[in-house]
This record gives sequence, C-alpha cells and structure tokens, in this order.
Amino acid sequence: MQITRIPRFSSSVVLLAVQGRLDSQSSWKSIKLNTVISSRPEPAFVEAFHNSPKLRVENLTAGDIEHYVRSRLLSHSKLKEYHNRGSDLGEALVSSIAAKASGVFLWVFLVVRSLLECLSDGSYPEDLKNIIETYPQELHELYEHMFERMKPSHRGEAFRIFQAIHLAQDVETKIPSALRLSFLDRSQPHSSITSPLEVLTADGLQERLTSFETRLRSRCCGLFEVQYHERLSSQEISETREGRVTYLHRTVSDFLNDPGIRNVIE
Repeated sequence: MQITRIPRFSSSVVLLAVQGRLDSQSSWKSIKLNTVISSRPEPAFVEAFHNSPKLRVENLTAGDIEHYVRSRLLSHSKLKEYHNRGSDLGEALVSSIAAKASGVFLWVFLVVRSLLECLSDGSYPEDLKNIIETYPQELHELYEHMFERMKPSHRGEAFRIFQAIHLAQDVETKIPSALRLSFLDRSQPHSSITSPLEVLTADGLQERLTSFETRLRSRCCGLFEVQYHERLSSQEISETREGRVTYLHRTVSDFLNDPGIRNVIE
C-alpha cells in the first residue's frame, strides 16, 4: 500500500491519496483501490467525486456519540429533577448535540463538559440550549471561544503557564510534568530555584498535584489535561507519578502557536 500526502489546499484541509490492493480470497485477481480522504466535504471535492462511492464517518459514529451524550448528561441530578417533573429538557439537549456534532467527538466532549459545569452552577434551561447553539464547530474558532471565556483574574497565571510550556518545549521538546509546573509560583516565579530543598511526602505530592490540576483546568480554559494512568515503559514511570501534562487535542498546539494568540500571551 502506498500513501501520499497531498499539500494543504487551505488552512484546514488535508488530503491523503491512498493506493493499494485488496487480495480477493475467491479469485486470483486483485482489486486496485484508490481513496481520497478529506477532513471535510469541501465543495471542490464533492463536485469532483460526486459519482464515486463515499463513506461519511459521522454516519458511522452517530450512535456512539448519542450514547456518550446520554450517559454523561442524563445522569446529572439536575436533569433527573427536570425529568421527574415531566420536562423533556434532557432529551432535547441530547438531540440537539447529536444533530450538530457532525461526527466530531472533541466538539461533543467540550460541549458536554460545558453543559455539566452549567448544570452544576444553576444555569437556566435556555442557557443550556444557547450553549449548544452558539458553540463554534470549527476547532480553531472553538479554541478561540474557550480562550475568550478566560476570567480576567486568571489571565496572568494562565499566560505564565502557556509561556513556560512553550519555552520548555523549545528546549526539551516536551511539556514539563505537572509537578514541575506546580512550582511556577504566581507572585514569585523564581521561588522554585531560590527556596531551600525539602522532602516532599506522598501526601504532599498528591495535594500539590490535585491543586495544580484544578488550577490548570480553570486557568487554561481546559486546553490541557493531566494524565496519571497509562501503559508506559519503566523509563516513563516517574513522569506518570509527577503527572503528565498533555494538550486536550494535538490541534491545541497549533492554536497556541498561532501568531495572533502568541501576541496576546506574550
């Protein structure tokens, strides 16, 4: 099988030309397969391949998306209360998300997470419906939307974390652990260097990581996650204990390195 990556046609479109052969078990003949894979149905592609067989991923994942939304949303106590009072709010939210998802699990994950936060803080039903209607569907616009919702009081600390991660990647090619980033004090960023050495107990480590993970999520708009449980090699075990900081999605890195966003952060 031969895979050829065609250069970008726009900022958001990448094509893959895949050539290969499928060996038939019932015949000595082989079938030549030519496939074009696009991230979205651009008009040019729709026109060029309108007579060719097509497979839409969103048609295959619709059931999984609806199952995920139901399991996450309808289990919330507030929606259970609405249901017990005869309201179909939960079902309406599930249907609305499923209709707008277009097969993008990341969009669904972020919308559901936002709805759960709003349910917990007492938002009205119309607020919940408005979230779904106004949430951007393009990833870059979605990240901008999350970025703009950052509280002004959190910007200073968030920008320091963004800068620390950006500069560390230039030197180490990877994001520092949650433990290391937790020592980036808000008012005294050099305190981790000047403070005397001390032993960090297991309880102290857990408390520090939990506190930092909460701050990372709230300050950085949910664009980063901390992972602890993965199948890692023995060389990476210490990284897991310190909390592995990762991007919510690989496209977050591209967003944060956008010149416009860099100007805001710096």
